[in-house]
Amino acid sequence: NVVAIDNLRAIKKAVKYLIDSGHTKIVHFAGPPQSSHTQERIEGFRHAFSECTLVFHKDMIVPIGSHYDEAFARTREYFKNKTREEYPTAIVCFNDLQALAALAALRELGIDVPRDISLIGNDDIYYASIYPVPLTTIRAPQQEIGRKAAEILIRNIESPKLLPPERIVLETEFVVRQSSRV
Repeated sequence: NVVAIDNLRAIKKAVKYLIDSGHTKIVHFAGPPQSSHTQERIEGFRHAFSECTLVFHKDMIVPIGSHYDEAFARTREYFKNKTREEYPTAIVCFNDLQALAALAALRELGIDVPRDISLIGNDDIYYASIYPVPLTTIRAPQQEIGRKAAEILIRNIESPKLLPPERIVLETEFVVRQSSRV
């Protein structure tokens, strides 16, 4: 049984927002390669380019992990050998924790968010709204996810026979805050 968000559609919406805002050099900081969420989010990123005049290149996908320390170090590494002209104008992150780590690394490197680079997270964790630069993010309906998962669990516990697996996919909300510029 699965209760999840539509990762492909959510990331595609975020990238479309950036493209519509005039960004032309966008990268995706991807999560763990073994995660199905990572693959779905990469697909959403790639699909967004199929609906515009910008061209997708595989080097636009940058694997930096999903944990804070790893994302911080890999963000610094990614920018270390780049000139300002080579910087992306926007980054769409796998999750908010990764985005907040990238925000801290960019600040340490003297790169201003959102003036130099717009940054988008995913999940809308508590800290996303209270960081020094509040994070533009994709909000998942956490309570509805929990409620649907509990309903499935209760149905399975109460059923005298084995029930077929369920897959529920929920929509997200795109939340614009100060980490992205138009």
